Amino acid sequence: MKSHLTFLLLTTGITHAAEIPFTLAKPGNVSAAIYNAQGRMVRELTRAVPMNAGQHSLAWDGLDKQGVALTEDRI
Repeated sequence: MKSHLTFLLLTTGITHAAEIPFTLAKPGNVSAAIYNAQGRMVRELTRAVPMNAGQHSLAWDGLDKQGVALTEDRI
C-alpha cells in the first residue's frame, strides 16, 4: 500500500524552515513535496520511502529544489 503526502503552500508567509508532522494509519511508501499556490513543485522532500505506521515528521529547510531560500516574492 502506498501513502502519498502533498503539502501545498497557501500563503506567502510560509517561507521559513518547518517541521511537518503526520501520522500513517498503516505502513507504506511515503512521497512528499512542497508546492506553491500556482501548483508548481517547490521542493521534493522524499520519494517512495518505506515508513512504518505511526507518527512521523518531515523537515523542510525553507529552500527550493535549487537550494535557494524562498522569499515572499519567489512563491
